[in-house]
Amino acid sequence: MVELNNTDPWETKNRAYICTVTVTKLSASQSWWFQSCSHCHKTTTSYGSGYKCSGHCQTVTTIPKYRLCLIGTDGTGSAEFVLFG
Repeated sequence: MVELNNTDPWETKNRAYICTVTVTKLSASQSWWFQSCSHCHKTTTSYGSGYKCSGHCQTVTTIPKYRLCLIGTDGTGSAEFVLFG
């Protein structure tokens, strides 16, 4: 994990890596769900009586989406992983 954390993602964006981790805890700093734009699936925020899309969609209807933020380790370091569904 330490080696992977030190890798520049822009220099290695076409490479694949395998790293087996153990989930050690859920991240307490993130909510487990969010309101998503039904068109582009980006985050929405309350805007008057409706919602505003962070992706600048004109018509916004929202759907709730799951977002789990997990902390994992392989014994050499740890990283936060975000799972959407």
